[in-house]
Amino acid sequence: MYNPARPNNYKAFKVLQWKRTREAELANDIARTLAESAAMNTPLFGTSATVPPAASSGSYEAGPASVPLNCVHETLPLQLSAEELHQRRVRQSAALGITTAVRLERDELETEHKVKAASGLDRKGRIGSKLGKLMEAAASKGGSSDGGSGHGSGDSSGDLPLDAPPSSFLGSGASLVFEKSHLASGGFMVKESVSSQENRKTQNGKPSSTILIRFIRDGPSPALFEMETSTPISGLGASCMSFLEVIQDQCGRFGVVRSVRHALLSEADQLVVRERLVQAGLSSETEIEARLTRELVRIFVRFDTVASAFKALEALQQQQRGSWSVCFFPTLLFDAGKLGVVDGEPLCC
Repeated sequence: MYNPARPNNYKAFKVLQWKRTREAELANDIARTLAESAAMNTPLFGTSATVPPAASSGSYEAGPASVPLNCVHETLPLQLSAEELHQRRVRQSAALGITTAVRLERDELETEHKVKAASGLDRKGRIGSKLGKLMEAAASKGGSSDGGSGHGSGDSSGDLPLDAPPSSFLGSGASLVFEKSHLASGGFMVKESVSSQENRKTQNGKPSSTILIRFIRDGPSPALFEMETSTPISGLGASCMSFLEVIQDQCGRFGVVRSVRHALLSEADQLVVRERLVQAGLSSETEIEARLTRELVRIFVRFDTVASAFKALEALQQQQRGSWSVCFFPTLLFDAGKLGVVDGEPLCC
């Protein structure tokens, strides 16, 4: 029977299976021939056939399908012709040869696998060696980067080097931790540090199936939505509809979009946002007004699943970096029609 724990050599398994089947067929043929010959050749004087002296003494070599010699039907008949005896010896020799060949091949395969496992050339050993090299490369790279940062801190000018990555990439980078795993295949597990996960969660909000889009630059004017809000629903302008359709088409690439809504920041919410901006460290009135203008227009996109919202959030943050600010929004509040500022909602930066 095929054993999944052993090395997956399907060709050798099929050859071994064929040999065992052939061996069983030959053994059945030999047993059937002996039974037929014993039944056809009756004793001469009405007495049962006796066991030859050689067979009784134990010097007779039985075939692979023989049973204990005290059975009457398995005794060597004395009335067999020379041709039948020759055929019987040929069958026994073939069965013995097949059994020996199968045993030798099995021993050879087991020895080869043990040698590979001991030398680390099997699949598990190769995967472990590759992961070990990757871990050493990551450790050496981390050491070199730490050395470079320490050298830069001793500089009196304090300027960043020319080849330093932008601050956005430094903020989004996550430190990786290599840990030995206890899985069946062995190897290492790569985990992200907890601090980077917490920072990402605070920047994007609590995961949900609804995302909030605000425009840092090149966004629609709030007057467009104020004009559309003052008109009845039946008279919704084509400009507002076309803008929302563009947003729906862009978000529809990542999943099923249930609905798209727009909202303007109320006066009470504007006061809340202004207080949060002051707490964030903004003192200039022009900066506060500029940041507050970005918060006025709010576009909500409701997806069918949270996974689709995740895809849209990651893709839009990469594609519209510097133009859009995308974060999660509670779906319960969206369904209830409460589209104002929520506690813990990240600011549009």
